[in-house]
Amino acid sequence: MITRRYMQAYMLLAAIGLFGVLVVLYGTRNPHIEALVVGVAVALIVPVPLIWLLQKLGYPIGKAVHCARCDAELPAVRRPANIRQAMLGGYTCTKCGAELDARGRERAAS
Repeated sequence: MITRRYMQAYMLLAAIGLFGVLVVLYGTRNPHIEALVVGVAVALIVPVPLIWLLQKLGYPIGKAVHCARCDAELPAVRRPANIRQAMLGGYTCTKCGAELDARGRERAAS
């Protein structure tokens, strides 16, 4: 089932891939239309297995993340509260203040 969050993740990954293709083609002096077509096709196809792999690894790509303590839905765009959340991913629940990891599980206090 394709959800709004899944489409957001897909479009973000496709845009990153398309940007990479355009940067490479801009750097060449004589770009061919075949290279552009192949690059765009790859940028649109690669996110599908990448999202599938990340979902199999347990990351909530395309799914809403809920707080483990109070079951509140966390926002799709997160704001890290500390340096650990910025580097490793994670959330702070807006309702109960629980610190969660990138997969929505509660972290032990450190």
